[in-house]
Amino acid sequence: MIRFRVDGRSGVPPYQQIAQQVRQALRMGVLDVGDQLPSVRDVVAVAVVNANTVLKAYRDLEREGLVEARTGQGTYVRARPPGPPPGTHARLGRALAT
Repeated sequence: MIRFRVDGRSGVPPYQQIAQQVRQALRMGVLDVGDQLPSVRDVVAVAVVNANTVLKAYRDLEREGLVEARTGQGTYVRARPPGPPPGTHARLGRALAT
């Protein structure tokens, strides 16, 4: 499960920080297709942001085709962002280190 952190001192709006964290979690394999994102209520409690901020991030991800909102059930990962499959970056880093 992903836990969001929002940096209030960052120049990046909070909704974009949340959306970026979801994209990164998908790239790294932390989230997979079919996984449920935390509820808006849970994100609000942990990240201390407004519910509309979380909804905007989730809507942006939905417009990108990465997640889908299911009425009464939550928001689920629908697809991965374009790019290499999860784990590629880690393997590349290990290969470069050796």
